[in-house]
Amino acid sequence: MSIAALLPLGEEINPGQNRLSNVQLVNWGTFNGAHTIHVDRAGTLLTGDSGVGKSTIFDGILQIMDARPRMNEAAHADAGRGREDRRTTFSYMRGRLGTTSDGSLASTSYQRPGGTWSAIGLTFDNALGRTVNISALMDLGANGSENSIGRFYLIHDRPLDVATIEAGLTGRLSRPTLETILPGSQAFDSHKQFFERFRQLLGIENPRAFGLLRILQSGRGIAGTVNDFFRNHVLDTPKTLDAADAAAEDFSNLSGIWRQLERVRQQRDYLQAVPGTHERYTAAAEFLARNRTLREEALPAFRHECAVSIEEITQNGLAAEAGTMARELSQAEERQAGFQGQVTALRAQYASEGGGRIQSLEREVELARALLSQREAIEATVRKDLAAAELDVPAQLGLPAQLAVPDPDAAQTGVGATDGAASHTGWSEAGLEAARAQAAAVAREIALAADAARELSHDAHGEAANLRRQIKTLEQQIESFRQRTSNIHPEAIRCRNDICASLGLAEEDIPFAGELVDVPAEHAQWRPAAERALRTLASSMLVPGEHIRAVTR
Repeated sequence: MSIAALLPLGEEINPGQNRLSNVQLVNWGTFNGAHTIHVDRAGTLLTGDSGVGKSTIFDGILQIMDARPRMNEAAHADAGRGREDRRTTFSYMRGRLGTTSDGSLASTSYQRPGGTWSAIGLTFDNALGRTVNISALMDLGANGSENSIGRFYLIHDRPLDVATIEAGLTGRLSRPTLETILPGSQAFDSHKQFFERFRQLLGIENPRAFGLLRILQSGRGIAGTVNDFFRNHVLDTPKTLDAADAAAEDFSNLSGIWRQLERVRQQRDYLQAVPGTHERYTAAAEFLARNRTLREEALPAFRHECAVSIEEITQNGLAAEAGTMARELSQAEERQAGFQGQVTALRAQYASEGGGRIQSLEREVELARALLSQREAIEATVRKDLAAAELDVPAQLGLPAQLAVPDPDAAQTGVGATDGAASHTGWSEAGLEAARAQAAAVAREIALAADAARELSHDAHGEAANLRRQIKTLEQQIESFRQRTSNIHPEAIRCRNDICASLGLAEEDIPFAGELVDVPAEHAQWRPAAERALRTLASSMLVPGEHIRAVTR
């Protein structure tokens, strides 16, 4: 860079020269979490007692500047330092708090004992609006050691975005992962390539400047002879050392490649069982789909087919029973008609055998008795009057000839007078009694026959009414069977409907056993035996376990 470019420009100090403006520390040493240190362009002084973290900041900067940084060289040079107190990248990442001793055992406590990651970011500003951001990112597994630390380097146009990295990081760090999480950044897993790139961006022509920087940071001066100082920090490095550095860099690259291969191998092992699992999942999904199809389509159709078959069988049985009852009703009506004919014949026989004439004679006898009673009363009055007049009363008062009782034998001959008096001629009291007795016997026979006929008629009407009620019941059952899908008794159907209505369930939730059973057509000869054997089971409701408490309550 020319002297003209470094001349003061306004109030800016050496505009065009890249100077450190910010230092970012993430999970580094005792700096737990993310921290940012602003560095003034005119210079910033760090001061403090021993152990407050001054060297921790410079050792973090060395992680970017050097592939094999030597931590806190000034502290390591002290004679009182033990090996366990030496600072390493591992101890900085874990955040070592100190070492405690219990007799012969010593233990070290850390802020971050599990898997963790650390980062150091540097921002350089040339006071002309251009900044260069370089970072070193390291990750360490939960059981990792110093040799298993993953190192990656980043060049970006903005400071390190810690929140974005933490949100997008799901495993170990890798170059593609960093470039994906931070678009526009350039990631490196080789410090040599990273070093050459950011040295060009910062305008540092000679790489030995970083060695001089490390000596100044250690605060130990030349730390040896002048020859050693010139040989190590001023003169060009021999090609053999470059070859050694290249070999070490190549080893670092191979180490990164090995880690990627190990990660790929683990992914392969994890994914090896995926095809078989996918095949089993596909088979299970097909099996489930088939079962759902059977449950939603085939099972309802099968139930309907069973219900139709049962209804047809029931209708045929009811039709046969209705035919039998119709024949019995016809026979009863025929018997009733026969009884009615017998009653009519008996009535005709009663009339033909003088039943009407006997009634007429009985009326005439009653009239004659009334006339006799009148005459006897007149005779008694006459006798009383004659006795009162002290006149002789005849020894015997006979009935007049016109009041004589006709002879029944003459009446039976059919001969009679034309007037009322002549019709009583020839009748005797004995004949009248005989006719009356005969008429009474015939009347009793006719009454018994009429009672028998009425009883038969009542029985026939009662039987006919019973048959009509049975036919009506059968017709109602047939209509009920037509409206439902099973031949379960209507009373049982009604009980189930009441239970479903009170519990808010569907009829399919508590089916009858008979609704789920059928006999194939090829075994139809066993249907009667199966129906007789399962008649009680058929009307049993099948209640699922989750509804049993509510149904039984």
